[in-house]
Amino acid sequence: MAHTFESLLGETVTRSSGQTVAVRSLCGKERVLGLYFSANWSPPCRMFMPALASFYESLKDGSVTSRENLEIVQISWDKDIDGYNESTQSTPWLSLPWEQRDRQRKLSRKFGVHGIPRLVLLDGETGRVITRDGFDRLSEDSTGSGFPWRRKPLHDIVKGTLLQVIGGSDVPQEVDANSVLDGQSVIGFYFSAHWCLPCRYFDPELIRAYQTLKARGEKFQVVFVSADRSEEAFQRHMAGMPWLTIPYEDSRNQIVKKHLGVDGIPMLVLVDEKGNIITMNGRQAITQDPECKDFPWYPQPIDELTPLSSLQLNENICVIYFS
Repeated sequence: MAHTFESLLGETVTRSSGQTVAVRSLCGKERVLGLYFSANWSPPCRMFMPALASFYESLKDGSVTSRENLEIVQISWDKDIDGYNESTQSTPWLSLPWEQRDRQRKLSRKFGVHGIPRLVLLDGETGRVITRDGFDRLSEDSTGSGFPWRRKPLHDIVKGTLLQVIGGSDVPQEVDANSVLDGQSVIGFYFSAHWCLPCRYFDPELIRAYQTLKARGEKFQVVFVSADRSEEAFQRHMAGMPWLTIPYEDSRNQIVKKHLGVDGIPMLVLVDEKGNIITMNGRQAITQDPECKDFPWYPQPIDELTPLSSLQLNENICVIYFS
């Protein structure tokens, strides 16, 4: 595992005193490595810094009890060496050396960091991402009672009561999430709202695709995650939907949205039976493939350059071949 972290950060990182620390010493069981993307010029970063420092030091001195130890490496987004020195000189944690600008850019791309502050937590034993939303988690849980905020399985998040219109009734019935989702090979989480015009345009497309797949015998279900602004609008929007719905103002709406990293609507995210993401671009997939020939639209190693496949260009390392 040391090799994994060294491939990300190099062999050493530094303390504010200038002391170098071996990256391999940060690995191990019950250890958590935080990558803190920050910059001196950013007011939100300067506002967050005291809270993060307080939490970090409380873990170190035992004020906050945790089974897992935290070490942080600051990844600077500063514009010059003076800004870097100012932002790192008084921090109690480590930092990626200023000279390693290529690593800073690669880390930002790898973890999808498009804005700061961002705190990414990695498992010190496996190197896997625990959460990309450490900033939000600590803001919501200032005492750190849930640290390191490991993500629950998606099925555990969704479990509970869902709504479904059954047998042509106008009144949705309550159903148990586990009983209706167990056995489904693919689950689509549809993020939408009645006030959103593109959503209302896409609704009929999704209904047709849903009916096509059901008629074909696919083990497929959709869960509507509402962003409606009123109960009345929610009821109007849900009325024509043949699938499942999370009730209005249910906290699961926001939790599922954060869990899947959704930041806009309409959006259809497809996951497999274990909750692993198949594609974030279900809406585009259905628009490009209305007969659902390629369902469930797993990413392909080689694709023709189409509007759908072009979405990957900003998310992955790609090679484009012109013939």
